Amino acid sequence: MRKHCFLPPFVMLSMLLACGGPSEKNKNKEELSSPAGEAPKTENYSSASSPEPDREGFSKMLDGLWYDSEYIKMIQTTYSVLEAGREAETVISCGFDKEALMGDNPYAGGASAHEGGYMARLTWDEKGNYFKSASVDQNSLTDEPFKIIFNTDQEISLKSMDGRTIQTFKKVEMPDALNNILLAGSYKMEDGTNISFTPKGEIKGHPKYEGYGYEIVEDFFDIHMDQVRVVNPDRKTQVFHYEVVEDGFVLYEITGSMGEGFHRGSFVNKFTSLDGRKNLITDVEEDNISVKTNYFDLPEDEIETLKKILKDDDLEVVEGASIKTMKDYLKKTVFGGRSPFGPGLKSAYFWNVYNALPEFVAKKERHQGYYSGQNESNFREKLIAYSIYRLDRSPENVKKLFDYAKPVLMEIFPPTSYERSGIDRKLKQLINSYKMLSEIDGYAQKLSDTYTALDTMTGKFINVDGQEVFRKFENSAYGFSVYDLNEFIMKKLNPDMDRFQSIPAGLSFWMRRNYEGNMDEVYSILREIDEIYSR
Repeated sequence: MRKHCFLPPFVMLSMLLACGGPSEKNKNKEELSSPAGEAPKTENYSSASSPEPDREGFSKMLDGLWYDSEYIKMIQTTYSVLEAGREAETVISCGFDKEALMGDNPYAGGASAHEGGYMARLTWDEKGNYFKSASVDQNSLTDEPFKIIFNTDQEISLKSMDGRTIQTFKKVEMPDALNNILLAGSYKMEDGTNISFTPKGEIKGHPKYEGYGYEIVEDFFDIHMDQVRVVNPDRKTQVFHYEVVEDGFVLYEITGSMGEGFHRGSFVNKFTSLDGRKNLITDVEEDNISVKTNYFDLPEDEIETLKKILKDDDLEVVEGASIKTMKDYLKKTVFGGRSPFGPGLKSAYFWNVYNALPEFVAKKERHQGYYSGQNESNFREKLIAYSIYRLDRSPENVKKLFDYAKPVLMEIFPPTSYERSGIDRKLKQLINSYKMLSEIDGYAQKLSDTYTALDTMTGKFINVDGQEVFRKFENSAYGFSVYDLNEFIMKKLNPDMDRFQSIPAGLSFWMRRNYEGNMDEVYSILREIDEIYSR
């Protein structure tokens, strides 16, 4: 089955939709309660035979801990809590207390896969017969108002007020369910002796480990590998790295220190299943592509930080795990995210990539208008945004990205979405404006001269008493309006206006592509995309 690659297609689509600013040229070189993926049987609460609960009944049904459905599925798929946490939504679990839900200040608590908690103040909607968010802030479960809806008695969804599903949670018993998926079972050790790990976290069947227990680690701080704590009868613990394999699991020592980092140490033991258990191991996908970068302005003291984030020792060319980290960020913040001023890929890209650039990026290249400095992403997220923004945009690299994306382009962005988003019209406008530009003598040099004359990030030129005056920008989310910018570029191009009925759209787009040196290649790619969706 072909693996979906979100990053390369989005690089192409972002050229169509965002391109908030020019890039500098290169300067140097699962259902957790069941094993093996079996879903628990639940009754559909919303069936016609079930009466709608009142507030008290609703509170009793909500009472307890609920886990994100995608987080569950990822654990079942990878047999790795660490990888599931990396893939998960910000909130992997939420909890409710029935007494608090019946009180004057009902709330829901949430936990992330890493550290920190979330809180959502709730209110009971008498008319709709459900709990909904009372307010939304940076500590809320979601970044938009929501209502809590039961899908079954074991599954709830946080839905937007217009009915769109934001996140779905399942009610599971922890840690029993986690144990059941990962390690619970009867095994034979390397020395031929038998041992059992129960869903309740007990170790049985071996005289040497009588009275011992085990706990699977869910919180990861400095040790970034799957871990299990083995607890002796005196409650002293020893932590091991575990790796689930097809016929059981293997334990390894963990070596290292906080200062030097931790890594997998010596082999301890292999536990081969006596239950006939066969784990279908699915690796977290890594994209088979290498991409040149242009991290020329990355400060020296942040190089090692970015290497750790991207899991790559070579930042001149990124691949595999690095591409996956970027892709995961785009899936979460752009394809599945929003911006404070509305939905849509263009707005989400602007907010989560362009407006999230770290401060070490030159001010003239960062956004300086409305919302400037208001993106409160943490520094790790800002470095990932930077790593995406600074991918090399040479013709060769852009072509490589497109060639890689082309086979799955229509799977990721179906024709209906392509048309509904308006990208089809935008793309045709860009193709037509390129053709018109190419008819102007010396257009490439004129575009370069115009780019040099413009500061598109901080202001715009206006006509005052017959003279063009630069006025510092104060009141737009993007700096120059597209119309003002295109009009100014048109003046600099000085074409024969008898051949133009109106100012062509996309002049600023082509000015930036010309600056990057990829104008002809991008034009060829846009034509090919148009042909693909016109078939």
